[in-house]
Amino acid sequence: MESLWKKGKERLKEEILEIENRADLTNEQKVESIIKKFSVVCATIAIQPIPFADIFILTPIQAYMGSRIAAIRGLKIEVQEVLVILKEIARVIGLGLLAQQIVTG
Repeated sequence: MESLWKKGKERLKEEILEIENRADLTNEQKVESIIKKFSVVCATIAIQPIPFADIFILTPIQAYMGSRIAAIRGLKIEVQEVLVILKEIARVIGLGLLAQQIVTG
């Protein structure tokens, strides 16, 4: 059981967490692989009847996918940039909820 866990952990590290370090794939192949894997995960979650899944579950997964693609492309994402993006996302979510309440009312 432990060796199965170890193999899974190594595969996760190789195919997602540190994919940018692989020399056997081109950058385009790496990006395509990441997009396909994350798309399957998001689609699997999206078909589940989980309330607010898109905001609280799918958005962080997609943000992590973006960070993996940035790492593959050699882009460094600074903490300040992430905070600005998160503020913008919060504004969009807030405006969306406000609009929903206005339409409902």
